[in-house]
Amino acid sequence: MRSKTTLWKQTLALVLSLLMLLAVCPAVSFSAFAETGTAAGADPADLAAAAEVEALIEAIGAVTFTPESKAKIDAARAAFEALSGTQRRLVGNLDALTQAESSYAAQEAAELKKRSDRNAAAAVDQLISEIGTVTYTGASRTKILRARTAYDQLTNTQKSLVTRYGELTTAEATYARLKAEDEQRQAAVPDICPWCGTEHANDFSGLCVRFYHGMLYFFAHLLGRK
Repeated sequence: MRSKTTLWKQTLALVLSLLMLLAVCPAVSFSAFAETGTAAGADPADLAAAAEVEALIEAIGAVTFTPESKAKIDAARAAFEALSGTQRRLVGNLDALTQAESSYAAQEAAELKKRSDRNAAAAVDQLISEIGTVTYTGASRTKILRARTAYDQLTNTQKSLVTRYGELTTAEATYARLKAEDEQRQAAVPDICPWCGTEHANDFSGLCVRFYHGMLYFFAHLLGRK
């Protein structure tokens, strides 16, 4: 009697398990069919609308940073956005459209950077051209320093686009030479005392005498005497 009861319980458990399995399997099968067979049961008008958009996406082809390529991408995107939700789900190559948009955006950013770099380099070239003939003057020095500062602030890529950098270094070397020549001339001019007409010595004693005579000269002018 006990063995029959056990067998009955096992049979009942098996039947319940089979019923549960049958309840799950149809739902899974139907869900898979709904996902993979949507187009098969779709409205012909929806299929036609989706097909038109797919054709526009296919027509984009290789993406380039050109008005023609941008027009194709924009046309495909506008057509897709005009679809209904059901029609959008029928478009099978939407990934190709998003990839085309990303590619164009990347190329546009790269081109804008190139233009920015060229403009920055051109601005420095203009400053270098404004240096002109180098003279040992404050105006010439200011022009050279302005061009040098602008060049040093460029990125390495922008510096490589500067075409007149050699002129800048030549101007700097010329100004340094003129400065050295002027300092040599100044050093060669004797320091003549305006009171006694003698040359001040180039040592500490000469410095003291120069200071003393300078003070005398200052007070003499202050008192109106020359």
